[in-house]
Amino acid sequence: MKSIRMVVAAGLVLGCGCFAQKATKESSEIRRVDAFDLSVCSCGMGKTVQIGKSVDGHPLTLAGKTYAHGFGTHPESGIAFAANGKVESFDALIGLDDDAAKAGSGKSYGQPAAQFNVWADGRIVWASGVVTLGQKPVSAHVDLRGAKEIILETRGGNAWTAWDAANADWADARFTLGAGAELELVDDPAAY
Repeated sequence: MKSIRMVVAAGLVLGCGCFAQKATKESSEIRRVDAFDLSVCSCGMGKTVQIGKSVDGHPLTLAGKTYAHGFGTHPESGIAFAANGKVESFDALIGLDDDAAKAGSGKSYGQPAAQFNVWADGRIVWASGVVTLGQKPVSAHVDLRGAKEIILETRGGNAWTAWDAANADWADARFTLGAGAELELVDDPAAY
């Protein structure tokens, strides 16, 4: 619990915060992350998380394929959820948006990169490793049964390398909710 508070608190220092919304399901069902109002979340570089678009407002596009669902963000960000232990899993395709090739100040060096992590109850339960621009999307499937605290975290891939162009996408991001599952976007992660 202490480590998740530290991670979430770090997200707040970097500008990530979200308003509470709750989903309760009576039987197994898919809940897309973009069904929550992620527009109230912020991320690195003073940008705002975008629903169904890259962080720079273009269609979500990974390795030439466009996705209708998901969200675009920028390192550093963490989107926190409270659950009742009945969320079954999380799935997504993650990667650097194709628009990252044209993003940034042009003063960066190297290739845009990011890391994607899924946290459950204070520990990383899935990590992408470093993902770079042009790489095929990485598929995430994470078992979340029993989890009460869930964070979708995006971090920089390399130390300041093309930092300003690291437009990170979580395409087709969704939770599978078991019977009676409750899932809430956390409005004040520091108080959680």
